[in-house]
Amino acid sequence: PTQLGIRSQHTYLNTYSFAHHESCAALENREQTAVRLYDLAKAFDTVPHDQLLAMLKHYGFGHSALTFFEGFLRGWRKTVFYNGGVSTAAPISSGVKQGSILGPTLFLLFANDLAYQFDELKGEIYLYADDTTVLATGTSDAELDGRLNFCDALISEWCNANSLVLNTTKTQDLRFRLNGLLESSENFLGLRMDSRLCWNTHIDELRSQLAISNFALRRLSTAVSFPVLRSAFFALFMSRVT
Repeated sequence: PTQLGIRSQHTYLNTYSFAHHESCAALENREQTAVRLYDLAKAFDTVPHDQLLAMLKHYGFGHSALTFFEGFLRGWRKTVFYNGGVSTAAPISSGVKQGSILGPTLFLLFANDLAYQFDELKGEIYLYADDTTVLATGTSDAELDGRLNFCDALISEWCNANSLVLNTTKTQDLRFRLNGLLESSENFLGLRMDSRLCWNTHIDELRSQLAISNFALRRLSTAVSFPVLRSAFFALFMSRVT
């Protein structure tokens, strides 16, 4: 199991690289290979504080550390403004702040044990923050389908036990083939992965996006100063290629 999200010297490219390497190795062994991409609905906002603190205690955090984290998590209240009125303030009992320093780290600690639900599965699981990718292999389509269904059951059970919601409408499948026509492609952490493990689909999409960005920059070049144009270049062009 591999957790690569929000870690120093790790990016989404590491997740893609690991999945690509393992897929190629399985195909060379003449195994059926597929990845299933899972999406957790509002994952950072739904982490229950009680269960998070219990998990930190299970990991060996001492009393002082737990008191600190409890102070960080608890004590917040929320109100709703609707139709000109404001609701009564209610305590917030779930969620970690994604934009804070501690929030993403706490989420990684909370989600980390998901990977160990897959010890009995022949395959790999890759976690990148709240994105979960499972790579499964099998000697036949039937065996592969069985393992993917087993993944669904494990993740659904884990989500139910931890008060998280799996967004089943956004679950995506991609089966790999080294020959034949291109069957499908899916967005994998910002990269377009296709069923032949090729980059053609991703390159075509990126080329189209960069052409639009280039056109916008040409129009801006006669209307704004160089510092503004430089900022636009990094925002519109470089953000797509790095």
